[in-house]
Amino acid sequence: MAGSSKAKARFILRRTGGGAASSSGSNLPEHLNSVVGVTVLDASPLMVLVDAPRETLARAMKQYQGWEIIPETLTPLPDTRVKLGRR
Repeated sequence: MAGSSKAKARFILRRTGGGAASSSGSNLPEHLNSVVGVTVLDASPLMVLVDAPRETLARAMKQYQGWEIIPETLTPLPDTRVKLGRR
């Protein structure tokens, strides 16, 4: 499916604002699990990790205010092995 707009990607849904999750946000993982094409991988009160096409996720999130959709990025670990230099 290279180049397809329906390709799945992983996104982090992060609650904006300083307060705790409201009752409307507490059922977000259950709501997203019921949406076809969206898979909830992990959830906490302030963040949800999902695997879904961006358009599908954006439509599912329209009724939830105070959440932002952030594409997941992976940062490789540095190589900490000691390297011997040449003389």
